[in-house]
Amino acid sequence: MFDHNTLIIAAPMYNFMIPTQLKNWIDLIARAGITFRYTQEGPEGMVTGKRVIFVITSGGVHAKSTNDHIEPYLRTVLGFLGMTGIEVVRAEGLAMGEQRALEAMSSAKQELLALVE
Repeated sequence: MFDHNTLIIAAPMYNFMIPTQLKNWIDLIARAGITFRYTQEGPEGMVTGKRVIFVITSGGVHAKSTNDHIEPYLRTVLGFLGMTGIEVVRAEGLAMGEQRALEAMSSAKQELLALVE
């Protein structure tokens, strides 16, 4: 993580939250004295200058709703570690019919390509 300038996190929504594997990874990297430290002014992230891209997928449509727990959670955790250059790409409505899923995937692919050009 320290050796790279860009971090890409794929986060499918499982029961309104991230998968356990991603949560386990977060628990492994959030380490006092390594990725954050406590100061007189409060905690300070030590993983700075990184570009972060979240790719969030879901069967329904949850962006900016009260059901969207993934983006706020990831922004909080990674922000705590010092990563603030965060961009989000979503593919939503993947379980709402084949046409809707194809359109969502196509749109997400275009957004990702625009981000890496």
